[in-house]
Parts: sequence; C-alpha cells; structure tokens
Amino acid sequence: MSILGLLELMLAAGTGVGWIAAIGIVGSLAVVVAPWVSPTLPRMTLIILGAVPFALLTWWSIASPLLAVVALGLGASGTLGRTPALITGRVS
Repeated sequence: MSILGLLELMLAAGTGVGWIAAIGIVGSLAVVVAPWVSPTLPRMTLIILGAVPFALLTWWSIASPLLAVVALGLGASGTLGRTPALITGRVS
C-alpha cells in the first residue's frame, strides 16, 4: 500500500497543475501512512480520501484511476479478515 502511495506521489508531482498536484501529494501521503496507523483509525477512509479525489481529478489518464482501483482493492482485501469484535460479538 505504501508503494502505491509513493507511485501516486510521483504522478501528482508530474501533473504540473498546482492545485491538482497539492491534492495528489496530500492524498498520496494518506495512502502511504494508511497501513501504518493505529488499528482504531479507519484505514479504508484514509485510502479512499487519499486515492479517489486525485483519480477523479485526473480521470483522462489511465495510471491514476487504475492506481486508485488497485489501492481500494488491496485495502478492502486487507480489512476483510479483520472484522472488529463489536461486529462479530466475540471478544478475544
């Protein structure tokens, strides 16, 4: 996930448009730190807020929307196995 965030950072730096680059850089940092945050923070929220806005702003390219889809897929698959005890009713 962090590598995908770094790839988004490279894409954002290469856009050339100031405000799109700023949104991409902030979003890429959110994707980079998503797997490393505390389990109490919603990791998928960081991934969604990090990858989707930049992908929507750069919809004409294939790289950034594809990167967002891969990041969302990896994030979802990583969180499926970790169902909170509040939902399952089991406390370990």
